[in-house]
Amino acid sequence: MFPQSIQQDLGVISVYDANNLTKGGQLQALGTVFYNDQSRKSYRYIRFPDSTALTAGELLVVAAAPANSTALALPTANTTAMLSAASEMLFVTNGATAVTQDEFKGGMLEVLGTNGIGQAYRIRGNTVAAGSAQITVYLEEPLRNTTALANGTNTVNLRYNMGYQPTASTTLGVPVGVTIMPVASNANAQYGWVQITGEAYCNATSGTLGYPVYQDVATTAGNVANAGSGNAETSNSFGIFKTSASSTLASVQLAIA
Repeated sequence: MFPQSIQQDLGVISVYDANNLTKGGQLQALGTVFYNDQSRKSYRYIRFPDSTALTAGELLVVAAAPANSTALALPTANTTAMLSAASEMLFVTNGATAVTQDEFKGGMLEVLGTNGIGQAYRIRGNTVAAGSAQITVYLEEPLRNTTALANGTNTVNLRYNMGYQPTASTTLGVPVGVTIMPVASNANAQYGWVQITGEAYCNATSGTLGYPVYQDVATTAGNVANAGSGNAETSNSFGIFKTSASSTLASVQLAIA
């Protein structure tokens, strides 16, 4: 299932319901966006980072690419048909880190090398494997390369869905959303909603009324800040401060894509 954007009134219960964190497993495709017409706010459905406690008001950014996901080889076990147009599955040799079942589901497979370079495909799922082993990657859409991919000629990147365990970080990253309720540390998968547009209450290292909102990349993971407060000014802002703040909470008009 592709992440989807659906305009409807979620109601307070379905967005803030604590049961979304602990019961029923995954209820939506990761990255799904819902818009609440009454509050003029929108939310993104994510898997919260495992074994990490979060407070309300924390900015989460896309998780860093793991060591098992970049410039991966295509093993000789692939047949020509599996690497040609219309194929919806292929084998990949993962990196040194083990891969879990469907770890890259909803993310993207990116093609490197001369055959099909620059093409990207939505991942439907993947098998489990130890480090430096073969996994099967299933695609939501068939390959469309005109020349078959080839081991030694092509490698691939496996990218996470942006809703897969985004983190609070001082490393500059792509904003995913702001937490709207506390999340207890849990080794098991927890799912729920983060806010992406509309008025929100954010942990802020600094903020000035009417100024753009940026990720704090110097002081406190999960905080927002003014430009110049440890922020790389070349990054894009994702909102406007509605109040001034200094190491406290700030009202922000969010505009996260």
